[in-house]
Amino acid sequence: MKTESLRSGARPLSTSGLRAFLRGLIDYAGLFPPARLGLDEAVPNFAAYRQSRDAWMLGRFICPAARLHALAPYTDLFDGENPFPVSALATGGSEAETFLHNLAADLDAVRRFEAEHEGRVHADLLEARLPDAVAEAGAEAVGDLLARAADLVERAGVAFERMHFEAGFVGDWLRTVQGAVSALARHGARRATPVGFKARCGGVTPDAFPTPEQVAFVLASCRDARLSFKATAGLHHPVRRFDHQIGAMMHGFLNVFGAGVLAHALDLSEAAIRQVLRAESVKAFTFDETGFAFQDLRISTEQVVEARKTFALSYGSCSFDEPREDLRAAGLL
Repeated sequence: MKTESLRSGARPLSTSGLRAFLRGLIDYAGLFPPARLGLDEAVPNFAAYRQSRDAWMLGRFICPAARLHALAPYTDLFDGENPFPVSALATGGSEAETFLHNLAADLDAVRRFEAEHEGRVHADLLEARLPDAVAEAGAEAVGDLLARAADLVERAGVAFERMHFEAGFVGDWLRTVQGAVSALARHGARRATPVGFKARCGGVTPDAFPTPEQVAFVLASCRDARLSFKATAGLHHPVRRFDHQIGAMMHGFLNVFGAGVLAHALDLSEAAIRQVLRAESVKAFTFDETGFAFQDLRISTEQVVEARKTFALSYGSCSFDEPREDLRAAGLL
């Protein structure tokens, strides 16, 4: 494990290390729980965030593919010089055939949406949850579904920058996650459109929050398979904390993505990744003009940029305000 001692002193604000870490990190998922806003509030929110001083932290607007057509009344908020970035969420399904049937309709919705608003919107990412039954069946079943899904994408003529597939922590979760990661890595090596793993880090009930052991396994497995990951749900706050309303420990986005970039750059063990995930003090995370550190583990700004670009991509949050408010309260912004 590579380490480097940190120099003491006050942490500067909005350093290059912090900007590399947070740039484009938060995909806005205002339509989803617990916020569950209507389009008439979520879309203007996103448009306003894109004009704010913190726009550099903002990623894409997450929208169900089946609801893309409902964005039409808000086209006056779309800027042709700076296209409205969308991540389309697939409808999914409880088994393979339903998943594929719904995906075909979703792809048609994406194709029509982009054609109707050519140059002003761009749905360049697709997110989909694998049917639990398929994920539990193992790598071969997941690989078959991925191949059939890729054929549908090619026939639809939709060009995605990347597709993210979620596998839940269901059944024998170690086998389920490892099978999905292995299938995604093999699929990505054969197809032109990159794929990645999507990890759900929380929800609105205690059982929706994976353990640090589960998240660490995802990060290490994706890293070892050279597979990118994105996260969703539960990452409203910078560091791990207990939420009394939900009754569960919530993961922090500094924990999850700090563990991700460090694991990528320093080849951390699962035990070391778990240590980052369990930290409950923002003071354990340091950003300066030369990079980022967790305790005595340090990487350069260039290593952060590389990890964020190729491995630890982004996370979906129903709030863009809470993360920023907490970062300001901690003296990081």
